[in-house]
Amino acid sequence: MHTFDPADSRRTVRIALSELGEIGWLPAILSALRARAPHVRVEVVALDVDALPEWLARGIVDLAVTTATIPGRFERRILKSQRYAVVMSESNPLADAPMDLDAYAGAEHVVAREDSGAPLLSMAQRRAGLAIEPTVSLRHVTTLPPVIAASRALIATVPDTIGEGWAATWPLAVRPLPFDMAPVDVALYRRATTQHMAALDWLYATVAHAIEGSSGRFFVIHGDSIPETRVAAGR
Repeated sequence: MHTFDPADSRRTVRIALSELGEIGWLPAILSALRARAPHVRVEVVALDVDALPEWLARGIVDLAVTTATIPGRFERRILKSQRYAVVMSESNPLADAPMDLDAYAGAEHVVAREDSGAPLLSMAQRRAGLAIEPTVSLRHVTTLPPVIAASRALIATVPDTIGEGWAATWPLAVRPLPFDMAPVDVALYRRATTQHMAALDWLYATVAHAIEGSSGRFFVIHGDSIPETRVAAGR
């Protein structure tokens, strides 16, 4: 039986994360890993949901954090459940009244293609009888706050904690969805392997605990300086 001592390990660990995953969870992950395994090297791989089954099966990545459901017999752990909300500029006329289904359907939508929860959102919209054709389609989720803040017409549907983090410094309003959508699970997947199990067990547990204990640092995508009290609260 192989033993594993994180304090002596010089392994390279590979974690697949989305753009928002890097912003929200990576600081907590690195802090947890460096505290116990100071010599471990960390490589972040850009999340590719379609490629994840192969990556996890072949050990190309050790772990993946995603809201997508990955086919295959991979061990996973649900870390958080995330609701979605509507985000718009405070100058948007829709911000002055409760958001209803007609207003949502008639609004100009901006979407980010890198949101891995987008398929679940689309399913919920279809169940509500909505066929949303976005006015603007962006690549990066992190581009959304300045684009929305500068528009009196565009709205976006994003995870609520992320929208609230942006609204702490951008002139944005966050409103509940006007239709039913179940919370989206953020899950941690681990590669399928029989090798180096002790190291993988430790890595899996350490990363899971780090994310579960973090509220996410999404406020760092900000529009002005962040008061020290907000920074402290986000730690």
